[in-house]
Amino acid sequence: MESSLPLAGFEDSAKKHGCTRVELGKIASMSEPQFEPVKLPRPGTPDLGISFLKPQGWQTVQIPDEPPQFSEPGYFHPLAIIMAPFGAVLFTAAARPAFEDGSVQQWTQFLCGENKIDIESGSNTALCGMQGCLVEGSQPSDMGKLRMRLFFFEDGMRLFQLGIIAPEAIWPSVETSLDMMQRSFRLEQKLGQSSPIAPPPEEKPPKVSEVAESEPYDPPPQQDEPSEQDAPADSKRTKKAQRKAAIQDAQQKSEELAANEHVSKSERKAQRKAAIQGDRAEWKQRVDELESQGKIEEAESLLLDSIDHLGVYSSMAYLWEKEAARRLQAGDSAGARAAAERAETLLYQYAGSATSGGEGAALSLERDQRLSALKGLLGK
Repeated sequence: MESSLPLAGFEDSAKKHGCTRVELGKIASMSEPQFEPVKLPRPGTPDLGISFLKPQGWQTVQIPDEPPQFSEPGYFHPLAIIMAPFGAVLFTAAARPAFEDGSVQQWTQFLCGENKIDIESGSNTALCGMQGCLVEGSQPSDMGKLRMRLFFFEDGMRLFQLGIIAPEAIWPSVETSLDMMQRSFRLEQKLGQSSPIAPPPEEKPPKVSEVAESEPYDPPPQQDEPSEQDAPADSKRTKKAQRKAAIQDAQQKSEELAANEHVSKSERKAQRKAAIQGDRAEWKQRVDELESQGKIEEAESLLLDSIDHLGVYSSMAYLWEKEAARRLQAGDSAGARAAAERAETLLYQYAGSATSGGEGAALSLERDQRLSALKGLLGK
């Protein structure tokens, strides 16, 4: 998937301006620049007008007039790209429609994962007059490791991303200028923030002692009887004992009925579960057999036929993760790398199949955790 954060062309632009690894080291000796205001109205969208400060001499990159690709969950439409004269340092501003559910923090995790940005730290904070999520991260490139600081915030159900980016080797020398641009950013028209910054805290289940126990059935209504004041003492005691016995008998029968009904429901549930597990056990056993025979592609096909939800990508990736470990143990480095790359592709399909920002954040986190075990094989 093409990176949708405005990083495309970064390395080409740097090389075009003659910036090499050796020349990057000279930038640290440059003096601090003077700043000038920039105001960039977005044609046809007056509510997306922006302003910020930029160092004098830094270039405003022309943004191609192309239709946005908001159908891609990780896409941002660029609003501004500012590049240093030496072509290796960027400030970017971009926007996209906010997701229907989830929080800014969850969207941040999801979008960084979609664009293969390794998050090293993050916090929910205020910047440029807006509440949002700020992350420090990195991304590999032909010019070496890129450092970046990204700020995500929502306004009027629009999600904005402000990025400052530079090669790790020169980050300390340009951080102050980049930070000034990011902090000086302002929206010309604020529509109001309505999305939560962080997800709500998980509700703890009530303690067992706090859960009220209710009777399965109410006792049967008592029949109207003559006033006890008109009956003899012995008759009163007899009737009272009879009522007590009748109530106890009714309660015992109710409890027996409830127990029988519970057993019946439990039996039916167990039968259904056994049928499902039996069917699952059949194809799962076949998958295990194919995997043990090294027929991973056939096992993949069987999983696709047997699982009808996005978890199938996770299951297929798991096959290749195990295959990568087996081939590495057997001394087949090339085969292990190929298996790891197949697992990586499936894990990105897994996270990319999410239907919401919240789900995407959770699946992206799982993907990244599993890929961390394959970094050595993937050369990352």
